[in-house]
Amino acid sequence: MERKKVIVHHYYKLVLISILIGLISCLLAFSLKHLTEYFEHRVFNKVETTNKVLFVVLPTIGITAIYFLRKYLFLNRKNKGITEIYKTLDQRKNISLF
Repeated sequence: MERKKVIVHHYYKLVLISILIGLISCLLAFSLKHLTEYFEHRVFNKVETTNKVLFVVLPTIGITAIYFLRKYLFLNRKNKGITEIYKTLDQRKNISLF
């Protein structure tokens, strides 16, 4: 009977920690969304009032920064987005183990 109590106790701890992690993740996603929107509005308002050429220059700077970050900081590692994960899983299905 004692073993069952320990298992139930660990199960409840797992559920509570999962709920806590879910709430923290939700809060972080909400914060990231609103911070991104805030800075987007600030940059767009500043660009509209100063120089419209920056609408072309700023995305170019961003894409260039991403290129150099991936090339030198991340050492050309492949991106692990959803598409790449699906392709990897599909390739593994086609390989026979026997």
